[in-house]
Amino acid sequence: MKENKERSKKYQKRDGIAKRGNVWWYEFMIDGQPYRRPIPEAKTRTEAKNAMTAARAAVLNGTYELPVNAQTFREFAEQVYLPWAKKNKRSDETYKVAALVEHFGNKPLSKITTTMVEKYISLRKNGITHYGRARSAASVNRELTVLSSIYTLAIREKLVRSNPAAGVKKFHEDNKRVRYLLSDEEKRLLAHCIDERAHLRPIVILAIHTGLRRGEILKLTTSDVDLFRNVLHVRNTKNDKDRMVQINKIARAELLKLVKAAENHNYLFQNPKTNTHTKDIKRAFQKARTLAGLVNFRFHDLRHTFGSRLAEKGVDPFTIMQLMGHSDLRMTERYVHASDPRKHQAVAKLEDYGDSETNFHKISTIDKKRKTD
Repeated sequence: MKENKERSKKYQKRDGIAKRGNVWWYEFMIDGQPYRRPIPEAKTRTEAKNAMTAARAAVLNGTYELPVNAQTFREFAEQVYLPWAKKNKRSDETYKVAALVEHFGNKPLSKITTTMVEKYISLRKNGITHYGRARSAASVNRELTVLSSIYTLAIREKLVRSNPAAGVKKFHEDNKRVRYLLSDEEKRLLAHCIDERAHLRPIVILAIHTGLRRGEILKLTTSDVDLFRNVLHVRNTKNDKDRMVQINKIARAELLKLVKAAENHNYLFQNPKTNTHTKDIKRAFQKARTLAGLVNFRFHDLRHTFGSRLAEKGVDPFTIMQLMGHSDLRMTERYVHASDPRKHQAVAKLEDYGDSETNFHKISTIDKKRKTD
């Protein structure tokens, strides 16, 4: 019986026919060029195989054409793109794909135009999130990026000829915004990371004292923590580059408690329901932030707090860049410029201008000269 199953699998792979969900697909290669397509009209393997035979003949005869309305946006996004993205991309795009599917739904994949895409991003930018806030330009731009990736894959699979999202202009993002925690704000925020929000406390502390992004913190495993050398091995970063981050005594104390508590699992912040890392802390953080009375403050601003405090303590820009995992020194300069002691000393020189007798004499001399001229 087992032998028959293995033979069946080999045969399925050999004849180029496979079934994904309720749809048959064929896949073959001629002269190094792959040809892969769904056959929604096929009800059986035999019908799918006949369609593939006809497609092969069309390629050889030079009459092979992309099918019209062969697949809907929903079918391709959910059945093809999402499985591919989960396997090949670091970020979780489930929610972004869901938003795109909700809008484009059962429209034919090949019939979505650039004008439709522009209308979509305009609606999203002017819309309200389920938290009751205005949607950010960055959020809409990320959705546009995912839409473009969907069509890039569809082009590779020879389902469409062009990418309607390719020529759409993204919204301007204000990436220079720097909001950081003051000392009393930090105390108020941590004071509300208790009870049902107690899991937030170590996450907030690590963000403030390591500068790690939210996703980088939540994906930490016990093997990433080196308490002997006092470093963290940060993987799956935004820049796709692993890095080592040094930790101070405050961060080390939190990590020690987390490692001890994670004896029976791998992640420091494990979700017991999914047996993988915690992925969503938005609701808990927003509640703590509101109770603490923090205005215009996001979780990512904890990372800004880390960079700003390093700069205030006189840490050089290159070291800050390495600790924060920036790919360009220009991203680090925003912290250094804001707290440059030389600039503060320079403007301080104006504080007593005009108070001294020397300065008064200079001003009088200038006034007399102007009148003479």
